[in-house]
Amino acid sequence: MKVLGVMGSPRVGENSDVLLSQALEGAKAAGSDVKKIILARKEIPEPESPSFIPIPEKLLFL
Repeated sequence: MKVLGVMGSPRVGENSDVLLSQALEGAKAAGSDVKKIILARKEIPEPESPSFIPIPEKLLFL
């Protein structure tokens, strides 16, 4: 089994990171293939097109 741990907190080494690491260690001890991704270290580019579509005012009151 593969287990992916995704950390959204930018505070590496703090509580969220420690808890995630311990959970992944438990999964690894049980025989899983584990990987941890720290989102704060990733560069997420802006979308090329608008990420939302405006709702016409008429539709807001349906």
